[in-house]
Amino acid sequence: MAAPASLGELEAGARTAATAPRDLLLAGAVPVAFRHYPDGDLYDRVSRAQAYFHVHAQGERGHIHLFLRPGALPAGLRRRAGPVDAPTHLGALELGEDGWPSALFATNRWVTGEAWYHAADLVPLLPAFTLALAEPWRWLGQWLTTLVATHRQGFAALLRQRDAAMAGAGPADFEDRRREVLVRDAHPSKPPPSRGDGGGTFGNQPRAPITPSASPGRPRLPSGRRGS
Repeated sequence: MAAPASLGELEAGARTAATAPRDLLLAGAVPVAFRHYPDGDLYDRVSRAQAYFHVHAQGERGHIHLFLRPGALPAGLRRRAGPVDAPTHLGALELGEDGWPSALFATNRWVTGEAWYHAADLVPLLPAFTLALAEPWRWLGQWLTTLVATHRQGFAALLRQRDAAMAGAGPADFEDRRREVLVRDAHPSKPPPSRGDGGGTFGNQPRAPITPSASPGRPRLPSGRRGS
């Protein structure tokens, strides 16, 4: 059996074909604010991983939100905020002008309507984010799965920084529309060195401005049911 393709190999093929992730997600469509792309989201019914692309306004470059649904979480995790049957947000990939990731960021709970769990509980679950999808989404599933695995340190650091930004927060703070993007780190130009989960790989960039959004953009559940 052939070894899985590395992130560099996956991206090299797409770049040679001049096809960016945003092109594949939109499939020629002009994005409508807060509509999910693709329709029905990218969703693996076995791993319970979920992702979608959207924009908040016409002309934006957009971003990809990454989630684990409740079925991927072990029993007994203690929520800090949000409904028990909602997905949990692992982070979002900001896309640049070329349609490829330019930054990784974390948001306040209200933005996606997520169930907020502590970083200490989520970091060990990052390997559970796998998207094994059929065509035409197979490459996107492989790419997102491999990206999260390759940059696990960056996602782990982001989740810890997100928790630090909300240290001491009360219930109302998780719904505060003035607090949207909590942490933003620049995307690395190459895979991180092999080491533990303690360090960030997305750089130490200033936080993005915290601005209100027109809509929380709660992730849809492709099965038509909450909680699975």
